[in-house]
Amino acid sequence: MNSRARPGKPQKTENLRSFRDRAAMPMIEPPLTHPAIPATLVQTPRSSRSSREEVVAGSRWQAGDRIGGRYEVHHIRKGGMGIVYLCYDHESRKPIVLKTFQDVFLSEKPQIERFMWEAETWVRLEKHLNIVRAYYVEKIEDKPYIFLEYILGEEPFGPELSSWIRGGGLSLSLSLNFAVQFCSGMLHAQKKFEAMNR
Repeated sequence: MNSRARPGKPQKTENLRSFRDRAAMPMIEPPLTHPAIPATLVQTPRSSRSSREEVVAGSRWQAGDRIGGRYEVHHIRKGGMGIVYLCYDHESRKPIVLKTFQDVFLSEKPQIERFMWEAETWVRLEKHLNIVRAYYVEKIEDKPYIFLEYILGEEPFGPELSSWIRGGGLSLSLSLNFAVQFCSGMLHAQKKFEAMNR
């Protein structure tokens, strides 16, 4: 269940370069190649709970906490079932993202099993320029977490598509560019999934 591959430096492959050439349009450089660690994710002393800027209801961890004694939480995002922690890894000295489900779903065994299956499938997709990399799955305090690459995103909208849509940052050419990149990632995922099920 636990893959122990650790984050490495991203590398472009010949296949991706040729795909880029065939697309006949400039591709946005993937945010994961950005060399700088954001200033907000530098090693900082643990803050007191009263001075934290971000408190998320229903979250086991809050900004300033260290998950597993190693991953310092800086930002938290919560969805319908899931919760995402943007962290600073004090061992590798790099940002990393931890994704899990909210504590209220801990008693729902089918949901946990589905989460684990999806997480392990995501890890097996391995590295691709157009897919957020899932490095490994690990249980911390009896709860599974997916360890993901940190995506910086392009200014001013960041890495979330919803921000680009709400902010009016999507021109027709950029929308087509994103669609080509999305299709490239999905083709890779489909091939990997077919190979897994042979």
